[in-house]
Amino acid sequence: MSALTFQSDESAKIKIESVHLNLWVLTSITPDPECFLDIGLRFNVSEPLTKFKVDIISDVSLSGSLADSIVEKFTDQATASLVFGEEVTLHGTGELERHGGQRLKLISAKPSIDDKKLSILLEGPFEHLANDSYYTRVRVQLANPANLINIGWSLPFICRYLIDMRINDPRQTKLSSNHMLSIERVQFFLVAPVTFLPTIITPNPKHIRSLESKQWKDYLGRPPGKLFGAKFLTYYWDQDPKPGQPTRFLASLHRDTGVSTAAGVSTVLFWAALIWGVVANWPAAFTYFETAWSDAMKKSFGVKGLISLGSILALGGSLSGLVKTFQENTEKTSWLRKMNKCFSRWLYSMMK
Repeated sequence: MSALTFQSDESAKIKIESVHLNLWVLTSITPDPECFLDIGLRFNVSEPLTKFKVDIISDVSLSGSLADSIVEKFTDQATASLVFGEEVTLHGTGELERHGGQRLKLISAKPSIDDKKLSILLEGPFEHLANDSYYTRVRVQLANPANLINIGWSLPFICRYLIDMRINDPRQTKLSSNHMLSIERVQFFLVAPVTFLPTIITPNPKHIRSLESKQWKDYLGRPPGKLFGAKFLTYYWDQDPKPGQPTRFLASLHRDTGVSTAAGVSTVLFWAALIWGVVANWPAAFTYFETAWSDAMKKSFGVKGLISLGSILALGGSLSGLVKTFQENTEKTSWLRKMNKCFSRWLYSMMK
């Protein structure tokens, strides 16, 4: 669960017209996802302000995460149009005009993280804008995605992501409402791999679409999918909360690898037998692989040589992956859970 509470000492003078939340659940070279949380604020002020700070209080720790201002990316017209989903016009480097004529003055932020608090310092001067607004956006690269989303493993073929996002929820905050910012509109985008299918989702998204992965590379600073051309779905919610009312989004996404139980059991038994056979007969196995390696070198352009070399590399990579996964989990859990977790992830990585 992640509950975000928006507050400011200048809450009486600040009007948050819209909050944009983009939660990116991206694939990486490890089984764990790589997650970004982008937070955009469209705001106005009722009285002149030189500067002010918006504090976003989380119910989970953000320690170790990195926070940066990314509104500077909107100085590129193509990127700005991609993010807002419409053609925009740039006026200099600090202002853009959206379809309909509204102008947004881009404000660079100075974000910082202190345990459960993300502070966004905005420096002006600011004055009330009759028809236009100010806009800023920051990105939090989560050090531990499991703090924000619940990641469930089921040996080893099904993975679950449970996203429970709450905005200004009185059940999750002990803060005084005197400094809580009133939010007129919340737009939440969840981006997750297409192989994760929703089993529970509430409220119903306004729409779901495929992500244009290649177009988002520059905005993200990396390809959305680092392995095998992964594809993604974007879930979009748009809510106008009533004054004093929280905003909540929940999605439970499950992945089924498509491997049947019988096939899964057969795979486990095969790899267990293979590993046991190598360990129990190591001298003979070593002699065999030494001979196979020599044969591969002598016939490197032959079918038999390629098969021999491929077998050696595959087995070596599998064993090294198992050892590495075991080492990564050495200090996290008890030895029994540790063995189960590392074997599950290793086997999962072999099957996907």
